[in-house]
Amino acid sequence: MVSSESSWEIEKFFNKQIQDQKRTGRGVHYRKGKGSDKAGVAGGVKYVKHNFKKYEKNSKTKTSNLYENVMSFNEFKKWDEDDKIALLIQWLIRYSKSHVARELGIHINKLYNLIDEHYDTRRVTAGERQPC
Repeated sequence: MVSSESSWEIEKFFNKQIQDQKRTGRGVHYRKGKGSDKAGVAGGVKYVKHNFKKYEKNSKTKTSNLYENVMSFNEFKKWDEDDKIALLIQWLIRYSKSHVARELGIHINKLYNLIDEHYDTRRVTAGERQPC
């Protein structure tokens, strides 16, 4: 049979071993030093002081083709002259003039005036074509 003194020593040794394991398991997270090599863990994503707002997530990117959708006239006026010409030509190729005027939110006569201002409607002959 084991004596009571030896069982007490075994229990003491067991508790000491558990205490050492717990101290080792805590690691650097409980170190108090701030400026030494053995200081605690520096911040980082896992240990941030201020939590990020969880409802602010990245949104999906929306792409649109300028030639697919006819924009409003106020947005159209903000573009450069070269871009206005390119947009107008593509819209007139894809859609009817009445549809373009309706989407721009202008009268059809104003659309004809825009075409006259920005787009040369005369027919280009073979001799006048410029090489690509």
